[in-house]
Amino acid sequence: MEPAETGIELQQYWQIIKRRWLPALIVFASILAFVSYSILKEKPIYEAEGKLLLKKATAGASLTEVGKEIGQLTPAAEQSNPLTTEIEVIRSTELVDKTINKLHLKDETGKRLKTKDFLKKLTVASVRGADILTLSYKSKSPKQAAEVVRYLMDIYLENNLKVNRLEAVSVRQFIEKKITCC
Repeated sequence: MEPAETGIELQQYWQIIKRRWLPALIVFASILAFVSYSILKEKPIYEAEGKLLLKKATAGASLTEVGKEIGQLTPAAEQSNPLTTEIEVIRSTELVDKTINKLHLKDETGKRLKTKDFLKKLTVASVRGADILTLSYKSKSPKQAAEVVRYLMDIYLENNLKVNRLEAVSVRQFIEKKITCC
């Protein structure tokens, strides 16, 4: 019984469309024109991406040859993930604010971009099974997206280098102190 009723309903709809083809065509064309206009009016969003290979070699262990885990990322806490720690360092307010200030990033109204708005456009994720972090930034300007990723990676590496140098200096001072006192 139901297939016959469905066939009759479809025939009725077809008859209605045939009788009212002009209003149906106008509605269809209007919707198509509106959707096309909306799509063409929207500005594209560009995404730049960069990758960081993380190696943790402690200067103290390499200078004194203590510890054979050179080249491994070691967490400070038992349950922490060193990649997650590095993600949070990259997303830190200090690095984000340096990036915003250096590149003079503005919002739609021309005001300085807020940290939380910057972080919404920034994605930092670890590659599964590897000590690699992927940074990506979305912007309406391809140049700006690339500059943000490049600068953020540069200041992260600069900061990391500074921390490693400070550790090496403190180890050197410790060794000098031990040698001079004995």
